[in-house]
Amino acid sequence: MLMPLMRRGISMQGKNERNVRNFVDFSSGSQPVCQWFKSVVVFLEASGLTADVSEPEHIRSVETWMTEYDAWYRSVSIVKSGRRVRLLYFRELSAVSALANLDSLCGLSELAQRLGMAFSYTFDAKELCDHAEAARLLTTRPGFGIAGIRIGRDTPLAISALLEESIVSLVDRGVSIAIASPIERLRAFGLLDNPVICAAAFRLHPMGQPSAGARPPLPSGTSGPCSGLFRLHISRSGGVYPCLGLVDVPAALLGSIYRPFADSVFAGRSTALNIPSLARHGPVLESAPHNLRRSELPFQCEGHRAQLLRN
Repeated sequence: MLMPLMRRGISMQGKNERNVRNFVDFSSGSQPVCQWFKSVVVFLEASGLTADVSEPEHIRSVETWMTEYDAWYRSVSIVKSGRRVRLLYFRELSAVSALANLDSLCGLSELAQRLGMAFSYTFDAKELCDHAEAARLLTTRPGFGIAGIRIGRDTPLAISALLEESIVSLVDRGVSIAIASPIERLRAFGLLDNPVICAAAFRLHPMGQPSAGARPPLPSGTSGPCSGLFRLHISRSGGVYPCLGLVDVPAALLGSIYRPFADSVFAGRSTALNIPSLARHGPVLESAPHNLRRSELPFQCEGHRAQLLRN
């Protein structure tokens, strides 16, 4: 077993992630590293298929791996002074998918309830309007947490009234909501003029403008803590990654739901990432143009992703 390595907290540090391997101690310290991985995001294919694996098989693999992950998390989060309560609660399992996968989403919801986690789902605004009954079935399941609503720049204004009605319906049922939208689109839809929505304690996540071309170079060393971005991200191909910006980056792979949990960074396998340093300080970035991707990721996420892919 590799667990003893993890418990001893062997860690080698260095600036060049290509040549350094780290063994992470997830349980030590007044702010143990495990706290940043108490929540999980699962990506599902909109088509209902993941590579050559059927959706039901994929969900079963997620359930098997997460059951072992949950037992691991509970074992490493045992700390003194009552912190265990905070570390064990407010855990969340969320899914990135389409409502067409309602059966799979309901399966993940049941898994979250079994593991004592809230279940959350982010709806595309048009999807929420077009599939109101499926949305109702999902958000009324026991243990449902937050309904995210994404309003993109391409979301048609024609659905404004229906979207407002759908959000008010969620609020009236006591569902917590979070809205991700460019501010100007939020104003265009008139959602902030609705007294019911404004009276709700909803979260607002302003979205930026994706670059239409190469971004200007990011100064070397410019960065910030990654702790607010960390959680486990299970990709459509089954890989487990620490944050959205590093999904499908080989150097950031922490494990796979198609391999035993014992063969993961959480059980003692080494990683190219210095996870404690990333969480507390962020990546050390080289100056480089951000022309590898065009997305809404923060600059430091784009920079770190590009850096790891180049290496």
